[in-house]
Amino acid sequence: MIQISAQDGMHQYDKRGRAITTWDDKKCNWIVNEQFADEEINWWGEDNDYPQGYTLAEFIVSHPDWESLPDIKVTWRWDTKESYKKSFGRDTNCNDLVFPQFHTRKWGYMNYTISEAVDLGKRYCGFARLADWTEISFNGESVWCGNYDGDE
Repeated sequence: MIQISAQDGMHQYDKRGRAITTWDDKKCNWIVNEQFADEEINWWGEDNDYPQGYTLAEFIVSHPDWESLPDIKVTWRWDTKESYKKSFGRDTNCNDLVFPQFHTRKWGYMNYTISEAVDLGKRYCGFARLADWTEISFNGESVWCGNYDGDE
């Protein structure tokens, strides 16, 4: 049995450092790498609970129309340490960060319209109200950008 013991923005790893899963932006899920697809994977460790991944076959069964769904992307920008701390907490140590800071979130598995995607982007984590700038893209085209004060 493979035990997931670490993850970064690209992979989930076992204790031997092997990349067991890879993050897939379009599917917005951890997909088990092909060489481990037939292995049993323990996602729950002694002191962790990493998000569960799926084999590609499992994902396709759960989301058969995923390829036809829109790509939604939201990018937030923080220009200063002060605005960044509003989003991530006053105790956030950002002395080593270079500003502006950008964070992006993508979805590719939801059957949303453009207006639903814009609403999602404005409300996700409350970042749009706290960031200095937000851009929402739908299938690669910018459909909204600016500052969001929460009243729209």
